[in-house]
Amino acid sequence: SEPRHNYIVRFLHYRNVVHHRTYLESNIQSQGWRWIDRRNPAANYPTDFCLVSVEDSMKDGLTLKIRSLALVKDVHVDIGYKRDLLHQSGAFLDGTKNRPGKIFTPMSFNEAH
Repeated sequence: SEPRHNYIVRFLHYRNVVHHRTYLESNIQSQGWRWIDRRNPAANYPTDFCLVSVEDSMKDGLTLKIRSLALVKDVHVDIGYKRDLLHQSGAFLDGTKNRPGKIFTPMSFNEAH
């Protein structure tokens, strides 16, 4: 399967998800992209953005076409992050169990008289 990237499509107006999806699907007839459902409570409320997945080979043409739509404000690559810092063994990607950065230890008190 071809590599894909997710894009955030921002719209000019807040509408329900069904409206935005129908708008994109009726105006972007090309292959190489798909809608990404947001599975969280916020998806039940009006929104001004959506997420789409686009094949890398189609990204230039499709993102340009989406940007040109009258109700679209802009389109940006989704630069999300992954939450998989720890392997199942409990170690970080480099195999250590140490966290990068400053190590916090219990405070020690020195009573100087």
